[in-house]
Amino acid sequence: LLFHIPSVAFLQAGLSATWWRIHGCGNTFSNPYQSFSGPYYNGDGSTIQCLWTIHSYDSSPIVLTLDYLNLDCTHEYVHVYDGNVYQSALLGNICSGWSWIFTSYTGTMTVLLHRESYRAGSGFFAYYNIAGNLGTHTFLFPTAKYL
Repeated sequence: LLFHIPSVAFLQAGLSATWWRIHGCGNTFSNPYQSFSGPYYNGDGSTIQCLWTIHSYDSSPIVLTLDYLNLDCTHEYVHVYDGNVYQSALLGNICSGWSWIFTSYTGTMTVLLHRESYRAGSGFFAYYNIAGNLGTHTFLFPTAKYL
């Protein structure tokens, strides 16, 4: 679904609109395990939202670890949902810290990154495993550009 909104929009009662600049980030995963990271943000004050969705085909639990969050907690955050974004239980609303662990039991987990500040840098590094595939895996951590 694509809407074209001119530079001047008139909103009437009952109509609301929210939009974000598409930043080329986010993805959908169904691999047994995977790593991903938030994109580098230049701190220009623009709004970006990135959405990562993880699916397990047989509704197995999904275990997500978010390492190294370093966001401006006033204007930037990561939301983790036990299912689809905005339609499911919010497992966490976080902006800083190390080794946050979340588990989804619905077979779907969604990670939403929201940024709109004047602070440059990366957002986070994350990896997940789908239960039954909880063996040891080697992940490459981001370079200094992302830390």
